[in-house]
Amino acid sequence: MKPILVLLSCLLLASCGRPPAPPVPAQPAATPGLSLASLDPTPDEQDWVSTRQRSGRALLAAAIRVPGAFEEGAGGVKSGLDWDLFRGFAQVLGLKPEVQVAPSLQGFFSHNGVVPPDVTTNPSVVYVPDRLKTVDLYIGPFTSLPWRERLMTVVPLYPMQNFLAGRAGEELHSLGQLSGKRIALIKGAMQEALLRDLASREGLKLHFVLVDPDQDPLDLVARGQADYTLDGQLFFAQFRFRMTGLSLSRFDTTPVRVGWAMKKTEKPLASLVGKYFAL
Repeated sequence: MKPILVLLSCLLLASCGRPPAPPVPAQPAATPGLSLASLDPTPDEQDWVSTRQRSGRALLAAAIRVPGAFEEGAGGVKSGLDWDLFRGFAQVLGLKPEVQVAPSLQGFFSHNGVVPPDVTTNPSVVYVPDRLKTVDLYIGPFTSLPWRERLMTVVPLYPMQNFLAGRAGEELHSLGQLSGKRIALIKGAMQEALLRDLASREGLKLHFVLVDPDQDPLDLVARGQADYTLDGQLFFAQFRFRMTGLSLSRFDTTPVRVGWAMKKTEKPLASLVGKYFAL
């Protein structure tokens, strides 16, 4: 997808010490002339779309407010990469896009109101997450992890490598230098689990500054209320114009893939999303 390629290219420039540039202009909701036929739907996919069109129901997604990915301003005005992609996808299907904004990540993975404590480690724990029972799909940078693939289908959109952002002059050359540092993270995000696991394995003493999804960990670092934040390269590419006085340090882990999620039973929808991403 062109917006993603532009943003990743911008990250490479920013990480090499180039001066920050203005944000990338918003992309159109859908490529002109793109239609359902462009996805070459199978009979099952065409039936799924036709049934939904006849029902008059909107295509319903759930999201959290994440700067650059999905934001909702005054009067309900929506913006962000995932909103643009979702709106374009719904347009291709001939459906109205609607989004439920969730206050936290918990409902995306909970079962009867709680996240089972062994969901990440016990392969026999399988269920439909609470929020996914009421929407068609989750939009946003959801990481494709083995335990999540047990609960839902994640259609990858782009690969993601995490980086640590801190103040210029305080770059890290080894992960051991994180010990004793304050790390600002969105509560419940995969980066929290990643760092807690690292701290446990390497014996690091980390101080977590956890915030709600609509709060900005990068701002906490810029204001000196945290030393670093950990996030994907796309996030920092989108907000490279705010990186004055900040710099990135490598976080050597295997890249992961992130994308949208839907019920395991929604195979036609998952296939259509995959085709749309591939256009």
